[in-house]
Amino acid sequence: MAVLSDSDKEALKKIFEENLNSEVEIEIILDYEKNPEVSKIAEELFTEIKSLSNKILINFVRSDIDKVLEEKKLRIDTYGNRKGPIIIFSKYPNIVWYGLPAGEEFPVFLEQILHISSEHIHLPLEAAKVIHEVSRPLDILIFVTPTCPYCPIATHGSSMFSMVNKNIRTIIVEATEFPELSEKFNVYAVPKIAILGDGKVLDSWEGALPEVEFARRIKKVEGS
Repeated sequence: MAVLSDSDKEALKKIFEENLNSEVEIEIILDYEKNPEVSKIAEELFTEIKSLSNKILINFVRSDIDKVLEEKKLRIDTYGNRKGPIIIFSKYPNIVWYGLPAGEEFPVFLEQILHISSEHIHLPLEAAKVIHEVSRPLDILIFVTPTCPYCPIATHGSSMFSMVNKNIRTIIVEATEFPELSEKFNVYAVPKIAILGDGKVLDSWEGALPEVEFARRIKKVEGS
């Protein structure tokens, strides 16, 4: 069964034809052992997306998951035992999705493809300047759900931060697909944002912030 409708495929194909410049390679880690249903949907969805443009390259990882996670320093086993689906942009491996970008998050995911293809960063100049100054590797975990209308604000802003500065790794977590992570980080409402440095939580809050304020909050904890 198709994940995208025919009308969705037609619309996406047109968007890709008109907006994609360079190729965008995406790696999809599938966990058929512990998350088979969502992994199956992910494989079907990205196979369909791949068919819409020869500039979208999809690589599925179905085995050697532990090796791949170790190479990319995605230590998800620290927080639980599910290992996929995980989505990683090859050109920007510091933009990562844990779970499907569904519902309100799907347009943000499509925007990420377009931004990466064109190397276009959509941020206020002040926010970009603040983020550019961050010199310490930080992980920004953003917990989302498909129905949250405010989550895309946080996911878009943080992914743009990651394009500006590779010290910033954005990890977008579909909260219901990764309950162990949600429990670990006390997720009771979304978006829930946690800033991590060296594996320790340096700051966390609920709610989307304007991009300039978000950037300043990241910069503030850099020395913690």
